[in-house]
Amino acid sequence: MEIKKITEQEVNDIIQKEKIDLSSFEVRSTLNPKIFDGDQHMYEEIRSRLLMIADDFFETLNVEWVDIDDIILTGSLANYNW
Repeated sequence: MEIKKITEQEVNDIIQKEKIDLSSFEVRSTLNPKIFDGDQHMYEEIRSRLLMIADDFFETLNVEWVDIDDIILTGSLANYNW
């Protein structure tokens, strides 16, 4: 399968930057209060459930020779633009 490269102008023509509405994008001063209790502490029941989900997923990989060192939460719920 061949991937067609497009030019920056073609990208700009597709995106039409002037039509993008960023008015709903708001950087907030706190993390989402439904997930986090205070500045950087996730509610324990949410944290526990997410760790269970990650553990269940990891078990399906069948890679017993690998140990989990860290789990990183990414996305809008992990920062100040939720």
